[in-house]
Amino acid sequence: YFSGSTDEHIRHVPVFDEKVVGMISIGDVVRAIVDQQHQEVKQLKKYITGDYY
Repeated sequence: YFSGSTDEHIRHVPVFDEKVVGMISIGDVVRAIVDQQHQEVKQLKKYITGDYY
């Protein structure tokens, strides 16, 4: 959904749970992805260095 959203200048989309419960922005998605990637890199570095216990 978000891939076409930038072409149409859509920056926010509603979040539904039988009714609208909030809005999410592209910035929210980007932050979540970056945070997830940082955690993954941190875990991989620990694994590589043997510091994962």
